[in-house]
Amino acid sequence: MNTVLNVQTAVQIAINYFKTIQNDLGDNIQDIRLEEVEISDDDKSWFITLGYDDPKQIPYNPILPDANYRQYERTYKIFEIAAETGKVKSMKIRKI
Repeated sequence: MNTVLNVQTAVQIAINYFKTIQNDLGDNIQDIRLEEVEISDDDKSWFITLGYDDPKQIPYNPILPDANYRQYERTYKIFEIAAETGKVKSMKIRKI
């Protein structure tokens, strides 16, 4: 089977899709990066993993008041994209 989408197009589709839902994922998402790319064995789907920094509030500690700031946790999403149509078929959490 011949895939229609090349890897660069599949990555761009995943990034564009992510940007359309970014506000629904939370405030202050930072440092969106391409992490992994894979095509399925049957060449029908691209699996694109994007990573980003997700802010996590550290609980207030009266002993260490300066420690009351936001930390960032790396989060990963896998996008399945149909290789022939470019349709985003799914978005899942990538567990590490």
